[in-house]
Amino acid sequence: MSLLRSFPAAAFALVLVSIVAFCVATESFGLLVLGGALAAMSWYVTEGPRGRTLPRWASNLLLVAAVVASVLELSQGRGSAETMGILGRFSLWLTLIKLYERKGVRDYGHLLALSAVLMMAGCMQTVQLAFGVLLLIYALLGLYVVLLFQLHIGFERARSTRASTAPTAAALVPPVETSTGRRPVRQFRGLAVLTAMAGLLLSLVVFVIFPRDLLGTESVFASLARRQAGFGEDVRLNDSSRISESRREVFTVQLLDPRGTPIRYHEPLHLRGAVLDRYSRQDGRWTVSRQSQATTRTFTTEGPGVFVPLSALAVDDRVQTYTLEVRMRSLATDVVFTMYAPIALACDAGRTFTLEPATLVLRDRRTTQLGRYAAYAVRVQPFASEAAMSVLTGEARGPERPVVFQVEAARTEAERILRERGLDRTPPADADEAAVWRHRVGLARAFAEELQSGRYRYTTDLTDFIQLPGRDPIDLFLTEYRFGHCEHFASALAALCRSVGVDARLVTGFIGIDFDEGSATYVVRENNAHAWVEVRSGPHTWLTLDPTPPGELQSLNDANRNWADSWRWLWDRIEFMWNSRFVAFDSSSQAMLAERVNTGWVSRLRDTLGSVREWAASVNAFFRLGPSGYIWLGLVGLVVAVAIVAVVKLARRAIAIRQVARLERLSLAESRRLLRELGFYVDMLQVLGRAGLTKPAWQPPRAFALALAERRPDEGTMVRELVDRFYAARYGGRHLTADERRQAHARVDALAKQLRVR
Repeated sequence: MSLLRSFPAAAFALVLVSIVAFCVATESFGLLVLGGALAAMSWYVTEGPRGRTLPRWASNLLLVAAVVASVLELSQGRGSAETMGILGRFSLWLTLIKLYERKGVRDYGHLLALSAVLMMAGCMQTVQLAFGVLLLIYALLGLYVVLLFQLHIGFERARSTRASTAPTAAALVPPVETSTGRRPVRQFRGLAVLTAMAGLLLSLVVFVIFPRDLLGTESVFASLARRQAGFGEDVRLNDSSRISESRREVFTVQLLDPRGTPIRYHEPLHLRGAVLDRYSRQDGRWTVSRQSQATTRTFTTEGPGVFVPLSALAVDDRVQTYTLEVRMRSLATDVVFTMYAPIALACDAGRTFTLEPATLVLRDRRTTQLGRYAAYAVRVQPFASEAAMSVLTGEARGPERPVVFQVEAARTEAERILRERGLDRTPPADADEAAVWRHRVGLARAFAEELQSGRYRYTTDLTDFIQLPGRDPIDLFLTEYRFGHCEHFASALAALCRSVGVDARLVTGFIGIDFDEGSATYVVRENNAHAWVEVRSGPHTWLTLDPTPPGELQSLNDANRNWADSWRWLWDRIEFMWNSRFVAFDSSSQAMLAERVNTGWVSRLRDTLGSVREWAASVNAFFRLGPSGYIWLGLVGLVVAVAIVAVVKLARRAIAIRQVARLERLSLAESRRLLRELGFYVDMLQVLGRAGLTKPAWQPPRAFALALAERRPDEGTMVRELVDRFYAARYGGRHLTADERRQAHARVDALAKQLRVR
């Protein structure tokens, strides 16, 4: 049976898809090449002419090696994301081992289960569109393979039963004779298609109606998408996983100077997304304090090019005001990335945004549209005055910081740095308020220069940054390892500043350093995710300080350039639609969609009918038909509808004749002739079916007529006459005349009356 023979190949294809999908999810090109090659080779080795498999002792030895390697990786104290990757890689090695073993029913079950584990591990690693496409392929193929697996189980069970009942002296076991109906392959595939459609429909319903509020208002996948893109609304220094070096575009930025000319800024663009002002020594984590989010300001944009001020009092936008024009590529988020300090915002559509005055963080909160924004523009003042910032922040000056930071090693290092540079921690006694602020900024700059002096090494690989019990990650960075990525540099600067009474906060977002001279645009990629520090330089103002060595960032960015960067934007735009419509589907999107379904269908129906009336009026006016024109339009529409129905019925009738008379292998001319002449036979079968006398698919027409004549002689005689005419036209080469066709149809009508059916 062809279905049973296709099961091993289909199961192998499913496992191969899961391996590729997991490697895509973890962005492991080397693992994809190695694992894919070993998996592909297994088919030739085990299913090829020689059909060799691993002995049991060899597979057990490889399994022990995989377990030991995975345990060693887990013992290094990796982060949660890296832990899922380790478990996924262990499942991949286990899958490869199983592919080289002898495969019985249980082994195939293990392979299918391992492939599902690989897909689940991939789901925990990424939300990329490429993985989503592979997941859809896996789901559809997996359904087909599971159905085949059930047939395979039944066949193997029947064969085992046949072997157990055979005489012991028998040299050969009689083969299993499978019972099948007519066209089992087509019926099986039809069942698989219907099941897949039902599954997809059910998945869509669950996706739309599943309550998001169980896990918070934000989509879990949206949070994963942001973290995968490198941007997170917290910083976890205890996570020693490797920073993503993906070159995928997240958005593009064009910076316009005060005269409206696109320019390249004199320093990298620091595009703020989150401001973190609370540090927990217990878990080495920076988060947003509740005081920073205590008050928010809400406003609504009106459309492209219409800037809405971010404060009730107008800020003078003629003074050192730049404009950021941002177009999203792959990242779909509610965060508005902008330079410090934003004063006005415009969006591609009417949306509602919120502003946190204490941090000047912008968010897309409530909207009448599904999905996230695709483009926006922000006016910023990088050197905003104290007066302008007081208007923007109002009374929200931000929470006061403790004089002593929680990490004692930070204060010790800060005092050492100041002592080596000959700086005093406290300002002069006669210093006024402005001098005090300048003194604090000077201390912060001294700490930043120390971190950029070359004594600390920048790296994205934290494999050797081992967390020690009882030691804070900032302490380890400053005194023990002296290497890390941007989060360590920024955390160290904030800790040094706070330990000597200088207020500082951590900022996460993206840094714009990849400038395209041709389009005068910054291309911001996933590996441009960054963290830096803002130091309070006045009652309402903050100064951006980036302690990460700038040359290291530029060198790393240049080293990762490749030929695919020029074409990546094509795929990234499609991925933005995926992230915006599906990944970012949260509770607010769900509520809005429900409101549309509940209250909007009546208005949409009314609008549709109004559009039809307007179209009819325009057609009537164009042809100058007058008042009676609407009657003519109605008649034309009725004729078109009847014609469509007739065409559909004729097409269905032609399909039925082709299937019953088996015209697939005939010439086009012969098929057309028989389509005209054999309609009576299909009508006869339909009449018999309505009377409960359905012809079995396995029984030839003449045998069916003879069997029917034995039970019902009158009807059997009429059916036999029609069958003889069918045989003469289909197999005897006889051309039925128009009179003969009319006689045949009349005979079918007489049969219907005899059977008392319509």
